[in-house]
Amino acid sequence: MKVETAPAIATERLVLSRLARHDVDDLVAMLVKPALYRYIGDAPASAVEAGHRVERWLGGSVDPDLLWINYVARVRDDGRFVGLAQATVRRARASCEVAYLVDPSVQRHGFGAEMMTGFCAELRETLNPVEFIAHIHPGHVASEGVAKAIGLTPTADRVDGELVWRSAVGP
Repeated sequence: MKVETAPAIATERLVLSRLARHDVDDLVAMLVKPALYRYIGDAPASAVEAGHRVERWLGGSVDPDLLWINYVARVRDDGRFVGLAQATVRRARASCEVAYLVDPSVQRHGFGAEMMTGFCAELRETLNPVEFIAHIHPGHVASEGVAKAIGLTPTADRVDGELVWRSAVGP
């Protein structure tokens, strides 16, 4: 297995690198935890379902207008898995929809905001999208804080019951 030696994105406490085959076990372990689904809906994935989901992320979008970008975040000091930062980039509109997951075992330490701030800065620099968008479950205070940290503000729009947050100028 080839492990990336240079981080794609480094923050104060984290290293973010493109999702790779060696990250699958950590992602599957996170995706089966019931606590992860408190605000994102759905039931916890089985190990098999989680594995299939990660394989789809590794494979990328089949739609040529959509670019899927997935980065895994780890603690800089010890390599401990923290979570996943995701972006779906619509090339035709130059919009970038972002999402993230923080492993329940390391939540409430500011990792989500730190991970997404570094991730969105990299996206802004490399892709120069015209807008960033996130869908957040109403009342999910942690995700609202992350959205504010990356420069998003709530709109009146809803998608599948979630509030749409947007930034017309990259975070």
